[in-house]
Amino acid sequence: MGKEISFTSSHQLPPGEGDIPRDLGNGESNGVDITNELLSNGWAKVKEFKREPTEDDLRRKGLESEAKNAGRGQWNPHGPKVSALTLSFARRGVIISS
Repeated sequence: MGKEISFTSSHQLPPGEGDIPRDLGNGESNGVDITNELLSNGWAKVKEFKREPTEDDLRRKGLESEAKNAGRGQWNPHGPKVSALTLSFARRGVIISS
């Protein structure tokens, strides 16, 4: 919380609700990929692919599986019940939704 992140936009979507532009891209904080951290700790899951998955997609799906098998985050049966984030990958970018 309260830490600075860098965001690199790789693709812009048409404006959504309220005419707000939406960007897809990658976020980092102190050199740490935020998407990979969320997946590794079980606080996000990868959306099912509608296209052929890339190597990055498969790696991220592997991070999700490792967290699930280890019972981390949303897969911890004794932990707090929270709504997980769903990550969608589009052209090397990420969409985070709850």
